[in-house]
Amino acid sequence: MKNSMKCILGLIALLGLAACGGNDPAEQGTDSTPAAAANPPPAVAVVEPCDRDCLLGFVDRYIEALVAHDPSRAPFATNAQFTENAQVLTLGDALWGTASAPPDKYKLVVADPETSTAAFFLIMKEAGDPIWLSGRLSVANQQITELETVIIRSGGGFSNFEVEAVDPLWDEIVPPEERNTREELFAAADGYMESLEKNLVDHVAFDESCDRLENGVKTANNPALEGIGAMSCRENINSGMWVYIKEISPRRFLVADIERGISMGVFMFHHDGASEYAMVNGEKVMYEGATRRPFTTVIPEMFKVKNGKIYRIMATMTSIPYKSKSGWE
Repeated sequence: MKNSMKCILGLIALLGLAACGGNDPAEQGTDSTPAAAANPPPAVAVVEPCDRDCLLGFVDRYIEALVAHDPSRAPFATNAQFTENAQVLTLGDALWGTASAPPDKYKLVVADPETSTAAFFLIMKEAGDPIWLSGRLSVANQQITELETVIIRSGGGFSNFEVEAVDPLWDEIVPPEERNTREELFAAADGYMESLEKNLVDHVAFDESCDRLENGVKTANNPALEGIGAMSCRENINSGMWVYIKEISPRRFLVADIERGISMGVFMFHHDGASEYAMVNGEKVMYEGATRRPFTTVIPEMFKVKNGKIYRIMATMTSIPYKSKSGWE
């Protein structure tokens, strides 16, 4: 348990630390009376759809522009909104000036044509060093209108940039009889958040094979971590370890791929530092380091769900000042 707690607290310390088809114009009447001329019908906004391949293409174009340090090489709207680690920035700022190489191994992208939004988790390079880049972008009428990103940099502690390949389960098509609705996919993710915030037991269903990857580190079903890290997803969430998490707000559910049973959102975890210890399986575990001071964590997180059960969890997380906003309020 002590080795496991050191690993878990090490992670905590680090943290303390829709767009592609054509369109036909709406037919207009030919009434030429003065009343009709004075009161023409309102213009109808044309929204061009963007299917899965279209959205995946937009992610590729964004990455190409990012590595080229030139936002104009991707089709951003003139009023596009952009955040990096919950900070509202101007396109061209921050990673736009330091990105040095695109992903060559790990690249997980999920598309939601219903909302014209794509989510991504990938390992690329900044100034020659590996980073995790995660987040989502939204598209309208063949333009990127929103870009929300989170970056995990090397040298910060509990993270792993050597993940060689995406778990094939993420791209597995869920049989129709095992699929969940958009609302059910988001409810499973929200149940997970509710369990962490309120220290609930068995509030959400996990498959026995459930795995969780956080900043590239396997933090469930991992014998190398022993104790909590070796526990199943269910045992881990039920352990009582997470009482230092005081609030998860806002909880923004942004992407749903019903065919693949995936939901993704971005969540703000707030920790006030007031909890002295947790009771883990009857044992008092004292908190230390980051858990004893206020901080907030911004977390893009994705869930693979079948038959209402969570099979996979993917998250990246970095700490920011306590009670920070998401940048999308």
